[in-house]
Amino acid sequence: MSISTPLTAPEEIESLAKHATYVIIETANGILGGQTKDEKPLITEDIIQQCDQKLLYSNKPDQSS
Repeated sequence: MSISTPLTAPEEIESLAKHATYVIIETANGILGGQTKDEKPLITEDIIQQCDQKLLYSNKPDQSS
């Protein structure tokens, strides 16, 4: 008669998966360096001025006729 090992609980599997993910990310950050994100505004003052100019020109009546 052989003794069988109990099945691994879902919580333990989840814990092992999280640990593996953590190890992979930490190793990659150590080798490649951390990821940096440049905080640039999506809409700059220059873009706002260009939109205002376009609005002014699009509202002028056509003088070619």
